[in-house]
Amino acid sequence: MTNIDSILETFTKNDHRAAWAKHLKQSSIMGKGIDNPDINKILHTGLLPPLQIKNKSVLDFGCNFFLTGAWSLYHDAQEVLGIEIDELLSEKASRLMSNFFQEKWEVKNTSIESYISQNNKKYDIILIAGTIHAITEKYHFLNWCIDHCDYIIIDSNYPPYYHYLLDRTKWWDNKTHSIYQKIFNDNDKKMFQKLLNDNEYSNWIMDFFNNKVPISETKEVYNYTNPSFYDYFFQRKGWKSENYHSNYLTENLSEYYYFPRRYCVAYSKGV
Repeated sequence: MTNIDSILETFTKNDHRAAWAKHLKQSSIMGKGIDNPDINKILHTGLLPPLQIKNKSVLDFGCNFFLTGAWSLYHDAQEVLGIEIDELLSEKASRLMSNFFQEKWEVKNTSIESYISQNNKKYDIILIAGTIHAITEKYHFLNWCIDHCDYIIIDSNYPPYYHYLLDRTKWWDNKTHSIYQKIFNDNDKKMFQKLLNDNEYSNWIMDFFNNKVPISETKEVYNYTNPSFYDYFFQRKGWKSENYHSNYLTENLSEYYYFPRRYCVAYSKGV
């Protein structure tokens, strides 16, 4: 049987995001463009712990090149399905998967919205990694997930403005940076510049977001959200927060998982 190190090496080598990360001279992009198989092993141990996925069915929304699928099958998952809207990525995922596994997996080239409108199959575990910010009707999507699984893992970035506000050196000293030029209008820039000139801005903004009331459920359209939103949503649905994934990733991949960069939350269906 192929060993997990061979799988990790093959998939990591074929991750186009790693090349992008090297171009930016960073260890990784804001997503998971990782060029080191050992880091990918730690990452997937945190996202999908082997004992948790054994004999379980796994649905991965936004599967990219589907290393999660290969990881899950290697660790005796019952079956895996990956949903990927990018045609080239879904083709690549299928090619890579077929190098190691001939059954119990499928990659569907479709949008998340299209998939959930046409399918009612239930899975044990749903993974939503690096893609939920692209879903406009988050409540509709999350309610579908709740009705179609027993366990949900959400891995995502904090909202981009956290980075702009809290990392002054990286984003704000260079006023010609494309992000500074494109993201904010002139009034926004002036307002945030005043805030950044205040020595207490970081404490203020941290307190603001940590204590902010979660977004109203009457609104359907979001971009990036933070963990407090998901805690609020799932608690209202009677689901239980699971801390293993977050604890493992913040301890073992602290260079990736920290405020205000990236987080991982998980929830299990209440008894």
